[in-house]
Amino acid sequence: MQINDFLDKSKFKELKRQIYLKENNKSIEELLYQPYFEEANKILVKEMEINAGYNLLSKMKKVFIEEKKVLSWFYTPSIALKSQRPYDYCKIGKRQGVYDEVVRIEHGVLS
Repeated sequence: MQINDFLDKSKFKELKRQIYLKENNKSIEELLYQPYFEEANKILVKEMEINAGYNLLSKMKKVFIEEKKVLSWFYTPSIALKSQRPYDYCKIGKRQGVYDEVVRIEHGVLS
């Protein structure tokens, strides 16, 4: 199951709208960790693990420490990644570009 397939189910349309249209004051991590979205969170974590791979996932966890922050960063567009999400970069086989960005963040070098 793909993330978009999962989020297209009726009970998750509101989450999708809030994430993509940013019509609220809550961060993505706050939305994902509401009890109602626990199942969606599990799928997003699994997608992240599959697409990021072990090395990138380990580096993100080391730099961001909290899983909530890792997940939020992974699904948020990044200026350094041409306004794409790290998730999108990983899906098209550009894990190294995401890894390099995490290293820059770790050392305080902003693109």
